[in-house]
Amino acid sequence: MKFITGFVQKMKIQPVRLQNIYNLKKSPYFKGDISAKTPQDSFEKTTSPIKGRNQELENYYGVQNLDETSKNIFVKLGILAYTNQISDRILRGWSESEFDENFTKDAQMYFQAIKDGLSKEEINNLFIKTYPTEDEGMQKTEAGKIFEVNDSLYLKMSNKFKFKLKISKDTYMNLFPPLNFYSQGKFGDCYLLSAITSMWDSPFYKAYVLNCFEETDDNKIRVHFPNGKACLMTDSEGNLPDEKAQYPSCYIQGSNGYKLLEALFEDEITLQNNDMIVNIILQRTTEAIINNKETDKTEEKIALSLLNSKDKMNPEYVISNIDYGVEKLMEITPKEMRKAKPYYVYKFSDIQEKYKDNEFICTINPSLFYRSEEGNVMDAYRAFGLSGIKGSAIGEITDKLILTPDLLDIITQAQEGYVYTVAIKKQDGIPTEMPINSKKGLYGTHAYALQVKKDENNEPIYVLCNPFNSARRIKLTREEMLKYVKSIGIAQQKR
Repeated sequence: MKFITGFVQKMKIQPVRLQNIYNLKKSPYFKGDISAKTPQDSFEKTTSPIKGRNQELENYYGVQNLDETSKNIFVKLGILAYTNQISDRILRGWSESEFDENFTKDAQMYFQAIKDGLSKEEINNLFIKTYPTEDEGMQKTEAGKIFEVNDSLYLKMSNKFKFKLKISKDTYMNLFPPLNFYSQGKFGDCYLLSAITSMWDSPFYKAYVLNCFEETDDNKIRVHFPNGKACLMTDSEGNLPDEKAQYPSCYIQGSNGYKLLEALFEDEITLQNNDMIVNIILQRTTEAIINNKETDKTEEKIALSLLNSKDKMNPEYVISNIDYGVEKLMEITPKEMRKAKPYYVYKFSDIQEKYKDNEFICTINPSLFYRSEEGNVMDAYRAFGLSGIKGSAIGEITDKLILTPDLLDIITQAQEGYVYTVAIKKQDGIPTEMPINSKKGLYGTHAYALQVKKDENNEPIYVLCNPFNSARRIKLTREEMLKYVKSIGIAQQKR
């Protein structure tokens, strides 16, 4: 209690908030006392001050079945959330989920560091060790962790491979701090966040994420995909550029690195779609001229607008496979799009005028519209330089596949070298992206990162990460995978 009092005084927290924190720690539920009527009742009383704007109780039942270690870390995270060290969304959970093992270790270390009064520089040095040589760093560092040699950072990808980062230690810690986590914002980009998490959780593919960040000579951060056209420039703290920061609820809460990748991807997909529309129109126009047919003036107007626009991230026209009930200026066939459905070109202002009472649509710009409406997980993987699977141990896989027992067996037995995301089935009578299993945090049509691991009996266990709280992990059995999972996306490094 003495430490908490001093800590709160240092952070200038009002006494009533201190009492709320202390009540959380001495709660009958956390002490194992059965005097509370129900775990939900005790939990509601002790966490309501911390919950803030999150009102969905089922998302806070994650403490019901926690073991002692998890209860302990939950209380510490509550204190850190109160002192603005981390978003209160870190407390969001589900009764049959648990904190990620690596996150738990880092949170314990960080809490102790704060308790010991360490400075920011000392905390950075605590989490990223410095070694005299690269060989020693490789020997003493776990796979997936960062180490420093001669002011340069390295990621240990495996016992054989390392990756040299293009950012400094301070910049790395600004982007991906010790309490590295995110919670999805208002936008439906779970596919993107799940793809990023699946790579981040892999010591090898984590390099593909970190390769997007480069520190410039003038102390800026340049964020770009390896083969992409889009580029973001921001300060060394990793804050969103001003034109993005005006839409705070559209991005994750949590680490700045993830926010910047969200912002970069929306720009990348916007540029890709602009080019796609223009190229299709050019092809149609060329064919019309060759066949002595009249060219489509509306399509020519669209192409010229996209080509001459000064703000490529806010085009006048957008493409979608959704019928928005406004004028379709152009229809693109599935063959032209290489998709299963036809697509339509709209004037974006027409969509916003039609849905002027919809706060979501009327307040965003086209690039945010694209990230929410038109992205998919394989596009996300390709942006980072990965590819779908073709002719490998997994089989002839080029995109998301319906999960079958045979495919699940192949994935389970496959060697390392792949990253996975899954989409949960939609159940009849349950609205899209509402819980179909609230205890496990499974939401219909929602995307999750997937890891295939072994339990204590060497049996396969399937570990999911819900973008609503990346610090939590959900374990499914084979039977549960086949019951709840609709499709799986698989990617690997380009061969």
